[in-house]
Amino acid sequence: MEIKNPSETSGKAIRCKAAVCRNPGEPLVIEEIEVSPPKAWEVRIKILCTSLCHSDVTFWKMPLDVVESIGEHVEEFKEGDLVVPVFLANCEECRDCKSKKSNVCSKFPFKVYEGMPRDATGRFRDSKGEVLHHFLFVSSFSEYTVVDITHLVKITSGIAVDKACLLSCGVSTGVGAAWKVADVEAGSTVAIFGLGAVGLAVAEGASIRGASKIIGVDLNKEKFEIGKKFGVTDFINPSECGERPVHEVIKEMTDGGADYCFECIGLASLMGNAFDSCRPVSLSLSLSKWFLIIVTRPDMKPKTRVTHLMLGFGLAFVNLIAFSVRLEGWGKTVILGVEMHGSPLSIDCYEIIKGKTITGSLFGGIKAKSDIPLLAQKYIDKELRLDNYITHEVSFQEINKAFDYLLQGKSLRCIIWMDK
Repeated sequence: MEIKNPSETSGKAIRCKAAVCRNPGEPLVIEEIEVSPPKAWEVRIKILCTSLCHSDVTFWKMPLDVVESIGEHVEEFKEGDLVVPVFLANCEECRDCKSKKSNVCSKFPFKVYEGMPRDATGRFRDSKGEVLHHFLFVSSFSEYTVVDITHLVKITSGIAVDKACLLSCGVSTGVGAAWKVADVEAGSTVAIFGLGAVGLAVAEGASIRGASKIIGVDLNKEKFEIGKKFGVTDFINPSECGERPVHEVIKEMTDGGADYCFECIGLASLMGNAFDSCRPVSLSLSLSKWFLIIVTRPDMKPKTRVTHLMLGFGLAFVNLIAFSVRLEGWGKTVILGVEMHGSPLSIDCYEIIKGKTITGSLFGGIKAKSDIPLLAQKYIDKELRLDNYITHEVSFQEINKAFDYLLQGKSLRCIIWMDK
């Protein structure tokens, strides 16, 4: 792909190739499109490479790019910067972005727009001049795209471009869920439902934190050998459990239930299984140290005195053996998969009362502008094993082959090179 000279293209439309989805379920079509120049607080970027995650059957969002030109009021980026676009905004100014409790920007909340987040208009047109829609604020199946500055992260660590693009979605989601949402600690037990790239990233994050047992649950037997590279210690294939529910198997393997469970598929039934598999309540008993002073009066009739003494001793006995009950439940379930059928989740409210918790997370709790550069540095420092996620590479012209690999379960991450 020819690299445009910014001095020649700045402020002008660029014509380039893009993979366009014309109808649901049909292969993408490579077309020539026009990409408008960036408006205020926007950046036009040249895609170097991109990738797919399973939600990319309908969504696309995993590129690594170079800034081609910038719009007005853009101070954070300049031409030539290496950047990673992300689907979740991080304005760094709103209450949520400043809080440690949330990573979902309230100034630019997560919604499915057809255009840019500030004015809802598009920057793409086809050869006939008709508007082409954006998706998830990235739209990386194009040689050039336009992204709002709240959806861009600058990378300065010197990380290889194909590794950096992995941090824009799945890997960051899994590692972030283990570190930031669950806060897995050394010696804990973990169960992961679904060993795709996100689930394997959860395993890697938990392994780095020192989890003693990491159980992978998947119908694909080959995932166990793959999972070992990322820290998975045990494997359960639900089809081989006979009539035993998976949660019973996990409870047996973890002495009562996993400390942390992660659902990484997007099925309500599996979310319920994950919740049932996490550590339930434990019962703590303590004897009461109560005493009863029994008082009788000399003028009591003998029969009354005997009755009074019997009642008193009875109460004393009851008080001496009385005990208090304390319920302790710390099992935590983290939902990362997006329910693909829109089905509701049903759980036992009594389990919630007993102390178990369940929470969902977008992007694994990652705040893009601060956390992604840290993850890139951890790869440079050989703490994260990003290389193991890349199983295939194709050219932009072969983009539909990348989808085939994904749907056939043959790839974790397929890198799509725009200029090969």
